[in-house]
Amino acid sequence: MRKRGFWWLLALVFLASLIALGYWLLDSERVPGRAGSAPQTKLAHANHGAKLASRVGTGAMPPVSMDSQALSRLDPRLIALLPDELDWMARHHFLGESDLAALSSLDVDALDGTRDARLATMQGLALLQRGDSSGMAVLFAAGAMGSLYGYEEAALAQHRELKERLGWFQDHDDMLMAHLEVARMLGDYKVDALVAKHLPGYPTAARARIVQTHATEFLRQLGISAQMRGMAPPVIDPRPAEEQWRDLQRLNAAGASTSVDVYVAQ
Repeated sequence: MRKRGFWWLLALVFLASLIALGYWLLDSERVPGRAGSAPQTKLAHANHGAKLASRVGTGAMPPVSMDSQALSRLDPRLIALLPDELDWMARHHFLGESDLAALSSLDVDALDGTRDARLATMQGLALLQRGDSSGMAVLFAAGAMGSLYGYEEAALAQHRELKERLGWFQDHDDMLMAHLEVARMLGDYKVDALVAKHLPGYPTAARARIVQTHATEFLRQLGISAQMRGMAPPVIDPRPAEEQWRDLQRLNAAGASTSVDVYVAQ
């Protein structure tokens, strides 16, 4: 049964690669400024870009006071402890509350072929929200464009789909852990929260070599995907405030709490 599941896994990975290639070909046909772009597509893309870009600037947002224990019930990736961390989130396209709320009404067709990592992240999430699994390939493409949030969400979506189709296999968990290790290597230490939530009890030491092999390949694929789009591959950019976040985790683990000023992207 596990051998059969392994071949199913290979088939799904191959299918995902074909979908990603198709998305790249669509990108080459429909991005503004390239031959064959439909005028209405370019106009729709520009309109969406103008509307969404107005929400990117978050530097002047005042902090919100929260209890440290309450933070543990939220997605820590979307919360910043310092203005520098909020800027980092914007650079890597972690979506704010207004962007996430807009997914249900987003015109996903108008964003086909976008080379904007933030818009591609929104498109991929909106497609998944509507039950369209092609959103996974769009999110992986967004990751190659620089969206670390898109890459992490693609990895979670892939893991979820494999479990739904094939049931649980250790290989599936290894792949998710490897994707999250890629995100960690690129700078996002808060993937620890995703590991705790989606891979509790994962045998880290026993599977270390396998995860490292997968992670190396995933990094290579990211670089190739970026080059295919004429973009620089993602680079290491450490997320700020790691020490402060670790201190809060230790405080919460001890059962204590304190008031914390946090920044939430809007």
